Amino acid sequence: MTAIKSWLLSVVACSFLGALAQSLPLKRTGKRALTLLCGCLLVLTVLRPLLRLKDLSPADLLLPWETADPEAVARAESENEALLQELIRSQTEDLLAQKAEAIGAALTFRVELRRDEAAGVWIPWAVEASGRADAAQQAALSDWLQDALSIPPERQRWVEP
Repeated sequence: MTAIKSWLLSVVACSFLGALAQSLPLKRTGKRALTLLCGCLLVLTVLRPLLRLKDLSPADLLLPWETADPEAVARAESENEALLQELIRSQTEDLLAQKAEAIGAALTFRVELRRDEAAGVWIPWAVEASGRADAAQQAALSDWLQDALSIPPERQRWVEP
């Protein structure tokens, strides 16, 4: 907050000095040169915080994270991982429900995720579909699961109520 206050005071002071300099009785060319000089000085004063950023490295910006409590960081990473898993699971289940509805099947889905260690992402691994679907609808969804999500028939489970 002190830095912002200091910056604002310097901008106001520069503006005040520029206005004071403009009141000096000068010839037309001198007045233009003074106006240009005051304008450039004001722009530099306004941009001064941005000019100081060039001295910062990305490591300087990350320094607070390095000094953070390792347990809190691990806990936050674990929570983020769980949230990501739930988001992927729910989005996949919603997509499957839309696909089933599009072909006229009344199914609900439960998706199992596995972590692809090579890519470092969670992927749909297995699907359990419950509800009513005829053989053609089930075959169409099974083919789509295999083609779009790479879930082979042996990891697809069809449960009728």
